[in-house]
Amino acid sequence: MDNPLFLVNNGLLLKGSGSGSGGSGGGGGSGTGVYFAINSTVGSPQAIAPYMWRNTLIVNPILGTGFSGNGHLLLFVSSPVHSQISSNEWQTDLSIALNDLITFADAAIVGQPNPFEEAEEEDPIGGGGIIIGPPGGGGVIGGGLNQPDEIFFNVATYLHAPNGLQTLNRYEIDNMNMGWTGFQARPVVGFAFPPSAVCVGANYPLQDSLAISTTYPDPGFVSGVGISSDWGICGTGTLNTATTNNSNSQPITMLNFRDFRQILGPPQVGQTFTIRYKAEIVNTAGVTETAFHTVVITIT
Repeated sequence: MDNPLFLVNNGLLLKGSGSGSGGSGGGGGSGTGVYFAINSTVGSPQAIAPYMWRNTLIVNPILGTGFSGNGHLLLFVSSPVHSQISSNEWQTDLSIALNDLITFADAAIVGQPNPFEEAEEEDPIGGGGIIIGPPGGGGVIGGGLNQPDEIFFNVATYLHAPNGLQTLNRYEIDNMNMGWTGFQARPVVGFAFPPSAVCVGANYPLQDSLAISTTYPDPGFVSGVGISSDWGICGTGTLNTATTNNSNSQPITMLNFRDFRQILGPPQVGQTFTIRYKAEIVNTAGVTETAFHTVVITIT
């Protein structure tokens, strides 16, 4: 799976330096409490690594299983600017070009070939019916009908604890506002009825939550077993594994950006998407510490 440190430092996830710090402050672990960063180096600056990707779930109707299609990352057009908001909160500001966002969303609508969805052909005998090609006849690269992708958002981080880390209690999405016209942000829900916003990997929560992928985040809607991959701040391993470190009242989840541009209209320059993350730990002295990190992505 992709490592966001490599992606950031080489300009593949964020065009430009991913480790620079802007705004007030700029310090790392200079006697402060727990905080978000994008690498494990002691004293690293306060930062977080947002990423967006698109992918689809391919369903095998014969075996009754689902697997991830081919994922694609969206590249942001600016280096992140990290600024201090309060003693235990920082903010990461990014911009995304309107054309890049529209191109990415349009590509998601086109999607990718589904080998189990074949085009309908006219009955050559003239009976007026149709003939459906056999499942998989076109192959993944071959002639299957395209299936739309879905767009997802998440962050990767390394949680620094200058006062020591006894217990990592949880990560949370503390607040969120989707200000891009034409899009709605919804949680990637777990496999349960009623649906639950608790949807994390088997190894959640992790201090090192830097491992990411472009895998489709399927919690097991087809087979009942989630897909195993790297899920950034939502941990690693099989998705939708039960954990006592997460609940509906304190959720952490990946987000699904739903495209309603045909109904709500297109996004506009200057509009922002804002999301605030929270981390809660117990340090080695037994004291509970919290940290917040807000991400703001502005359309330019």
